[in-house]
Amino acid sequence: MAVHQKVITLHRTRVLVEIGYYWDICNVPRLSRSQPLSALPLCRTSLTPTMVLGKSCKLVPVMLMNVLLYRRRFAPHKYLVVAMVTAGISVFMFFGDEKPSKGSNGTQSQSPYGQLLGVAYLLVNLILDGAVNSTQDEIFSRYKVSGQQMMFWINAFCTVLSVTLGTLPLPHIPVLHPTAGAQSEFASAVAFVKEHPSIVLPLVQFSLTGALGQLFIFETLQHFGSLTLVTITLTRKMFTMILSVVIYNHKLTLGQWLGAAIVFAGISVEAWVKRKDIHAKRVLQEKEKAKIKSL
Repeated sequence: MAVHQKVITLHRTRVLVEIGYYWDICNVPRLSRSQPLSALPLCRTSLTPTMVLGKSCKLVPVMLMNVLLYRRRFAPHKYLVVAMVTAGISVFMFFGDEKPSKGSNGTQSQSPYGQLLGVAYLLVNLILDGAVNSTQDEIFSRYKVSGQQMMFWINAFCTVLSVTLGTLPLPHIPVLHPTAGAQSEFASAVAFVKEHPSIVLPLVQFSLTGALGQLFIFETLQHFGSLTLVTITLTRKMFTMILSVVIYNHKLTLGQWLGAAIVFAGISVEAWVKRKDIHAKRVLQEKEKAKIKSL
């Protein structure tokens, strides 16, 4: 098996269920675990513009699934902000100078079947992503759990499902069990680590930084919701590139500046509405205090 396939196998042992809190949500871990796995073959089967749009439109399924699954309603300005951020990120990524990597399949044109399969993987990934995030919002609002509790139960279900799928000698299953024949992926992963012991340190570093990042992710989910979290994850690359312009004098294309402007405009709308709401609440509180004093 190729080196990158082995690394993906090891990574799959760690990329686990993102949702799970007692029996009420035991059906969600299966969806959550499939969500990151469905994205793995995307780079080989989908066209680059489709991948860009898929990466840029994650806010849309999150909002859509909140509405469809849990009948949650958002303020009117939220829809405008989602549209502006999605459009801005799409423009920013489309006009970037990054070129797709030229691997073994990089120079080969995809067949219509391959392109259709890539789009199908992309749609499944977006749907599951939206279902996972909307369910997380529902769990936080219904059970009043903390971010650390959510993180613990998620990883507990993750361990059970991933160890089961990785240990059993399952036949070849696209995405879930890519190893040919009835072989255990866990055994082949351990054999790879024994053959290449230098990979242990990067894996430990990856696990520690991933766990630390999860603490911030779940704190953000608990206090601000999935829409805010996805907005942060979508805009972080753009802000990193803009920061590189300041520090390293890197250059952005005109299209990238336009995309950044659209994103900043969307974020400004959100900030302006929140500031307006806070001001209105303060005015109302002052009026109530004045009434109490007059009595």
